[in-house]
Amino acid sequence: MIMTGNVVGFEIAEKGDSTTQTVILDVMFTDSDDIRPVEWLVGPGRDSVPSFGSRVIVFQLSSGYLVSFGGNDGITPESDEGEEEIYSSVSGVKKARVKTKNDGLIAIANDLHELKDLMGELFTEIKAITTFGSPTSHQVTAASKLALDAVETKFNALFGTF
Repeated sequence: MIMTGNVVGFEIAEKGDSTTQTVILDVMFTDSDDIRPVEWLVGPGRDSVPSFGSRVIVFQLSSGYLVSFGGNDGITPESDEGEEEIYSSVSGVKKARVKTKNDGLIAIANDLHELKDLMGELFTEIKAITTFGSPTSHQVTAASKLALDAVETKFNALFGTF
């Protein structure tokens, strides 16, 4: 039997006779009185939990054993043919994402900054560094340090504090 439902919660636990941990979704089917545990199956090398409210396709493999291989989080797809994007989301909004593009490029971003833009800004600031003093006491000007500090603040917003 194939059904659809909405994710309303989850836990990481052992399923049945298994000794390995897995993601168990709480899926609401017809109404708030019909919430059942569903094992979330993703391919090897992946670790994910759908956002609450995501619609999932559920397969009943046997009596009382429900699994889901995928679903829809309500976010409009943006990838072109041959591309893949991995992202985190909250309330239907992409937060952090990595996209492999069909031209061979990789895009890394969050909802504030893109790595490509920050790298360009960093290279521009490095090329513009102004120094003063003799070779034994070389120093960077306050303006150059301030510009580099601003780029560092943006990197921290993308990756966390270094």
